[in-house]
Amino acid sequence: MARSRLHELSEHGVSVWVDSLSREMLETGELARLIEEDAVVGVTSNPTIFEKALATGDWYDDQLRAELDREVDVVVAARALVHAATGARIAWANGLLSEEACRAAVEACVRLMFSGIASRAS
Repeated sequence: MARSRLHELSEHGVSVWVDSLSREMLETGELARLIEEDAVVGVTSNPTIFEKALATGDWYDDQLRAELDREVDVVVAARALVHAATGARIAWANGLLSEEACRAAVEACVRLMFSGIASRAS
């Protein structure tokens, strides 16, 4: 495997993060490729990026239809998960959470966001 310049940064203590997580990245394997080939160690998103992802393409349409049929406020549920993932990342950056615990928290938020489980709590 060819090493990217991001691997060099990683060797010097720089943590490479993707700032625009999407379902498409997960389902197409793009996120896995970035982790493998570009030394990505974390992902984040925010309500604006997520809102744009919801508004363009059709990656979320089926799930949104199902959630809307259940009269769940999907935007509120998505924002809550984005904030939870961001909180884990901030805690890790400030030494309050191990990298492993941060990854586990972010992965849990991602799984909940994309499976619709979190929307049941709203």
